[in-house]
Amino acid sequence: MNNARELAETALIELGLTPYQAKVYLAIADGKERTASEIASLARVPQPRIYEILDSLTKLGIVEEILAKPRRYRGVPPAEAVERLADHASRKILEKKETALQVLRQNITYTTASSKFGVKIIRNYSELLRRAREMLLSAKYEILIAATPELLLEIIEDPELYLNKPGRLTALVSFEANPPFHAEAPWIGIRRRAVRVLPIIIVDSAKCLVFQDENTLEITDEGLLRLLNDFFNHSVWRVSQTVKEIQALRGLEYTSTSLWLIREVISDVLKKGYQTMVSVNGVERKSGKMVEVSGKPLALQENSFGVTLALVLDVGGKKLTVGGRGARFEDIEGHIFKVKIL
Repeated sequence: MNNARELAETALIELGLTPYQAKVYLAIADGKERTASEIASLARVPQPRIYEILDSLTKLGIVEEILAKPRRYRGVPPAEAVERLADHASRKILEKKETALQVLRQNITYTTASSKFGVKIIRNYSELLRRAREMLLSAKYEILIAATPELLLEIIEDPELYLNKPGRLTALVSFEANPPFHAEAPWIGIRRRAVRVLPIIIVDSAKCLVFQDENTLEITDEGLLRLLNDFFNHSVWRVSQTVKEIQALRGLEYTSTSLWLIREVISDVLKKGYQTMVSVNGVERKSGKMVEVSGKPLALQENSFGVTLALVLDVGGKKLTVGGRGARFEDIEGHIFKVKIL
């Protein structure tokens, strides 16, 4: 068997034919009429089985039976045969899918509880893209994303759909070149990192995807998420060149779970002198209780390296300091920040 014929036979088998059926169809795929005996000899299949095979191919619609003496057969054109086989295979898959779903639903109770270890491995690339897009669509407070322009384009097929939720802060970093799309919304900041690192997506400080060559990690562990958030801030965001800044605009409410990101808005607010109200959900350090406080931003406390340590709020005439997650010295450990510009 030559290589081309072997490939054709393999393709037909993958579309659902048996090896004998594939051999017989290929023997008469040229459109010439032949007797069953001629076909059996040409296809090299057992003579006693040739009528059974031809009958099955006729029922599939890829072989025509000619009423003559002796009876003769010919194959339909290859394009038609492949189309009919593909349609038949699709219908069989759908039938099997419905049967499998019904049986599984009747016999298995699936729990949606998250893994206690907080780290999963994703190896299927289509599943990876689906998870990434799902994360972006479900993000409530913020999106942190860094990747190559090519990967950004694959994930964010439609920037309007994935990035344009008003006020939800987005920090987007493109490796080596600007991103392959425009994002003009004031709540989106864009930077370019000259040297690529591992692509990463973090949403709401609750879920993260770390992309690797073969395996991608999906992370929900709180401790790892805090480390990865810090990594994004210090090793991705701060060291990248600004392409487009986040802008504070009147009438908008900005949200984030990260102090370093909400700082971008508050810093602009303080420069412009806008009337602003900041709400913080978090943990009061002294009592250990969950609290919600609202006040006017007075200042951002930074260290000598420009790293934001705390936000100072005027809450009913009292100064309160708010740190990010893991804060130990501030009055409140902030978990969710909302900045309403009046």
